[in-house]
Amino acid sequence: MKGTHVTWVLLLVQLATSQAKVEAEESAPYQVIKTEEGFEERLYPPTKWVCYDDVDQVYTSKSQTKAFLSLFRYITGANDQGVSMAMTAPVTMLRQELKDSMTRYQMCFYLPKARQGTPPSPTDEGVYIEERPAITVLTRTIGGFITRETQWENEASALQEVLQAAGENNIDFSFYYRAGYDSPMKFENRRNEIWFLKK
Repeated sequence: MKGTHVTWVLLLVQLATSQAKVEAEESAPYQVIKTEEGFEERLYPPTKWVCYDDVDQVYTSKSQTKAFLSLFRYITGANDQGVSMAMTAPVTMLRQELKDSMTRYQMCFYLPKARQGTPPSPTDEGVYIEERPAITVLTRTIGGFITRETQWENEASALQEVLQAAGENNIDFSFYYRAGYDSPMKFENRRNEIWFLKK
């Protein structure tokens, strides 16, 4: 427990010193297709992200810290060009149920527009570049700090109920992304989202 606490303190210090601004300098682009009662439909163009995967039965704070720091090292120079990049938004986390009670957790940072063409190759083990195709996302925004896995699961279930009640079809509910837009240093007007994708 003590080691985990120290790791999170170091993470917060790194974030505080590396980001003079509370807001991310750049966010993944999208177009709002429609806005309905309780949710929004968006179209995201093809984009590149830097990602880190973990497969386990339980996703611990230690696993999350390892994933975040691996990606953070990439944007602060752990790449074949030794270049640093500004922190972007959102940080996405794919949660996908697998066989044998295992779950895939994929954490990703959106790559800045200037690095979308030919992003630097990661040098840390486990970090890779993902090319996402265009996706249609159904989502809604909630505020506050979401610190527990159960909070995300509850929001995913609530959003699924809203979408089903609205008669939305061709949605893949077998997995979802959670998206966080804010630094831990931001305490008000926080933005968190669950993303379900259309098939």
